[in-house]
This record gives sequence, C-alpha cells and structure tokens, in this order.
Amino acid sequence: MRILKVFNNNALLVNDRFNNERFVMGKGIGFKKKPGEIVDVTQITKEFTFQKKSSRDSLLEIYEQLPSEEIDLVAALIKEAEEQFHQTYFLSLYVSLADHIHYAISRTRDGISIKNPLVWEVKKFYAKEYALSKKYLIKINKDMGISLDEDEAAAIALHFVNARQEDSPFTDTFEITQFIDDILKIVRLYYSKEFDEDSLSFQRFVTHLHYLGQRILKGKPFKEMEDSFLFEQVQLKYPEASKCVEKILFYLSESRKTNLDIDEIAYLTLHVQRLIDN
Repeated sequence: MRILKVFNNNALLVNDRFNNERFVMGKGIGFKKKPGEIVDVTQITKEFTFQKKSSRDSLLEIYEQLPSEEIDLVAALIKEAEEQFHQTYFLSLYVSLADHIHYAISRTRDGISIKNPLVWEVKKFYAKEYALSKKYLIKINKDMGISLDEDEAAAIALHFVNARQEDSPFTDTFEITQFIDDILKIVRLYYSKEFDEDSLSFQRFVTHLHYLGQRILKGKPFKEMEDSFLFEQVQLKYPEASKCVEKILFYLSESRKTNLDIDEIAYLTLHVQRLIDN
C-alpha cells in the first residue's frame, strides 16, 4: 500500500496494490510519513474501502479539517463502543460521528447551544447507548477543554443507534416506512386534516414512529410500568388525542399483533397532541 494522504499519526488514505483507495488506521502508522511512501501493513488495525465516490469525498471533506486530537478521539470512542456492544461499525460512523463532534465542539466554543428534542426517547429506548455517550461526553469535555451540553450525549448515542441499524435489510426499511405511513393516515383521518411536514412537531412524531416501528419489527418487548401517573394525567388532559391513539392501538393489535405498555401509550398521545397543537 502506498500513502496518498496523511491525516495524522494514526490515520491514512492509501492506494492498495489493485489501485483501490482505502482509509486505514493504526497506532503510529502515519508517524513521520509522507505521501508516496509505503505503508507498514503490520501496523494496520482498521481498514475501509469506499463503496461509493461520495463516501470518499465525505471522508476527505471532513477529515482534512479535523485536528489530529479529534481524529484520535473519534477512533477511541468507536473502539470502546465496539468492545462494549460486540459490534463492528462501518466507515460511515467514522465520518458522521467525526463531523458531529467537530461541529459540536466548534459551536460550543462559539457560545452556540442547541437543544436536542429527542433526549427523552434516547434515554428511554436506547439506555445503553445513552449511558456510554454520557461517559464519552465527560471524555470529550476533558480532552478538548470545553463543556458540551448534556443534550449532546443523546445526539452522540443516536449516531451509534443509526450505525447499528445500517445493515438492516431493505425489507425492514420498507416495513418501517409502511408502518409510519399507516399511522400518519390514521391521525390524518381522525382529525380530517393535513399537517405541516416541515414542522418540528411532525418531525418529532415521525422520528418517534420510526424507532417504535424498529422495536416492533425486531420483536423487542414492551414491559408494563408500575407507575401509571403519567398515563392517567395524559388521558385526562388530552381526551381527543387519547381517542386518536386508541385507533392506532387497534391498528397495532390487529395488523402488527403488538400491544404497547402504558408509558408508550402516554408518550404516543403526547406526540399526537403536539402535532395537533402546532
């Protein structure tokens, strides 16, 4: 392999013997190296080929602007996640996570704070990824000398959730899309109205349905909660939204053979109400 570009001491863009470009990583693999030199393949611990030109272009666009410490930070975070979740991640995670963390660091240093509307969902439905990402947040803040908002833990967790689901077959994607469309039709018919698909409430609702559909499709169980306070309050405060959700529950029971727990029902009702209030 011959070096095309040195990103830092531990990451390179190379050409293999078949003239295919690869992104390779390994401790010290790029130390004092220059383009045109030969790579010591025994130092390679990770290597990726580019399935599309767009993948290569995205990596170059992002990694060419990343400080060396951010490249190493992203690699360390992904390595720990692979060990904890017993999973190997694709190149796309190295790109998307690096881009997100770089942007988060940059805007935090500029004094810009952005709230993540999906924190509740991530904490509840992806507790393991969220817990690990909270640990990551401490490391990022310490290593980079900044103070990222705790909401960033949810955003980072979602990158790992999405990366885990990248290898889902096309049929899963089709099923989830159909699932979302079916529920949106139920809500539209119940209220006899169309919704602003660009609104935050609509996007939140669709995102919630997406994750709900994935869990149903993968057969993840819904456990009954002992505390019914939230459920009772939502039913009392939003009777019309609750009736609409009853239609959705009937659909889930008849078509998907799925029954939701009361916590799920309460939060689904809140999403419907937000959609109507918009």
